[in-house]
Amino acid sequence: MDGKKERLCQIGGVSVQIRRKPIKNLYIRILPPNGHVVVTAPEAVTFGHIEAFVKKRLSWIRRQKRHVERSVVPLIPRLENGRTLEYLGRSYTLMIRLSRQASISSEGSRLIFLVPEECEEGLLVSMLLEWYALGLRKVASAVIERYESRIGKRVRRLRIRVMKSRWGSCSASRAAITLNLDLARLRKELIEYVTVHEMAHLVRANHGSGFKALMDGLIPGWRLLDRELGGLSPVLCYLQKQPEKARR
Repeated sequence: MDGKKERLCQIGGVSVQIRRKPIKNLYIRILPPNGHVVVTAPEAVTFGHIEAFVKKRLSWIRRQKRHVERSVVPLIPRLENGRTLEYLGRSYTLMIRLSRQASISSEGSRLIFLVPEECEEGLLVSMLLEWYALGLRKVASAVIERYESRIGKRVRRLRIRVMKSRWGSCSASRAAITLNLDLARLRKELIEYVTVHEMAHLVRANHGSGFKALMDGLIPGWRLLDRELGGLSPVLCYLQKQPEKARR
């Protein structure tokens, strides 16, 4: 067993970051924007086992790296007229208009940015992230209100943060859940799933059989949603100059 919690190494010519956590299974994630490979492994698994696990999947890893490298650029475009942005699962065309006061509104399939003259892109980014946060908080708060009585626990604090790789987290001791701001780009069903997933951790700390049984009762189709979410990667962190550190 390698006692290090985190290490960077080369496996089969691919740079791999290994993170050890108190989990049961091995997982591989290919992260944007450059296809960074992260393997999350149980604490007791040997490096040799991890190496064999990665080598067996090298063809898939290389395909996924190419896919991420090609696809991430359209997801984090420069904020300029005519660009497409995602919000709650819908696509909007960005329009920038001059105004004395800065604001964002939607008109049909258009997202209207009202900004002062000679506005820098940094202001546009700040406006977009704030608008996303308001929308996500509204959707998630409604989900929390619907599910609190079913779960039997109250969420005392809902936090919205930009994170690199996690979609959400839970602090059971504080009755607090945190959601990745990037969820604001996704459809409401996925937002509901992540919110309920984190709420379930107020009752079940890990992802064992008890947790799965609880989720089955709350959202019967949660496994399909989890699989869909697993094929997506957060990207809003790359709009920020100093993104938050995060784990998954």
